[in-house]
Amino acid sequence: MPRESGPPVHPYQSVLVLEPVSSLRNIVTGFLRLSRIPDIITCISPVEAIRVCRSQKIDLVIMGSTHKVGYALALALRLGKDSPDRSVPLMLLEKMPSKKTVLGARNSGINTVLAFPFSASVLHRRIE
Repeated sequence: MPRESGPPVHPYQSVLVLEPVSSLRNIVTGFLRLSRIPDIITCISPVEAIRVCRSQKIDLVIMGSTHKVGYALALALRLGKDSPDRSVPLMLLEKMPSKKTVLGARNSGINTVLAFPFSASVLHRRIE
C-alpha cells in the first residue's frame, strides 16, 4: 500500500517563542516555519509566555531573550505552583554563552542552550 505524501509530522506541534527583539523573533519563527512546525506562538515577556502556557498545550518553549529572563520563565514553569506542564522542553538561545550561563540555565530547568549565530538546519536538528 503506498504511503501518503505530504510534510512529515514534527514531534513539536506547538512551539512558543519568547523574544522581545522583533528582528530575532522573526528569524527564529522563520526557521521554525522551515521545520514545518504547524503552530508557532510568539511572546515578548515572560508574563505573557506563562499566560499562553496556561491557556493551551505547548510542546516546546524557545527563549531567545536575555538569559536572566529565560531563567525566570524556566523557574516559573518548572517550580510554579500553577505551572501547566513542568516537563515541557525549554531551549535558551544565547549569544556566546559562558560556562556560568550554561550552568545557570541547567540549574533553572532549561534543557538546551543553543549559541548564536546558528542556521535553520542547526535549529531543526536540535528540535528533532
